[in-house]
Amino acid sequence: MKMDEKEKEEEGKQEIPKENKEGEEKKAEDNSDNGKPDEYFKEMKETTAEMKKANEDRKKLIEREEKLQAKKESIRELGGNSEAGQKEGKKEETDSEYRKRIEKDVNDGKYN
Repeated sequence: MKMDEKEKEEEGKQEIPKENKEGEEKKAEDNSDNGKPDEYFKEMKETTAEMKKANEDRKKLIEREEKLQAKKESIRELGGNSEAGQKEGKKEETDSEYRKRIEKDVNDGKYN
């Protein structure tokens, strides 16, 4: 039994043929930058600059939203429904006022 176990261990430890090792090295070379690192770095720098600009724009928008939210909250806390400084709205006519206006118009002959 000891021989069988040793044989199994040796089978599991078989060495990868030399051809496969060279093929793997060639694949690694194929994935290289092919001497164009400047283009990749340039593209990375442009992308980074775009991301930084987008982040700055986002920060400005967030600050603006926070200011608007604070303004809304302060208005709400102060009551917000104050009519001071506002134009006087159209007054709604009551039933009795409407009746009196129509009677007056009929008596004046407006509807004849």
